Amino acid sequence: MAQAEQWMYARGVPKMHAMIRHDNLEVRSFYRALGYADDDVSVVEKFLNGCSKT
Repeated sequence: MAQAEQWMYARGVPKMHAMIRHDNLEVRSFYRALGYADDDVSVVEKFLNGCSKT
């Protein structure tokens, strides 16, 4: 992750995002340990082919 962050920073990328399911506590803890923080953003979606998540 440090190398990825350095690579992005060197190219002028100001901020990184990761989409993690709310209930994926292991991955959320991983990113928190690296200094990432939860943000007040929601992801919305709409299946155009009539399918759903279930």
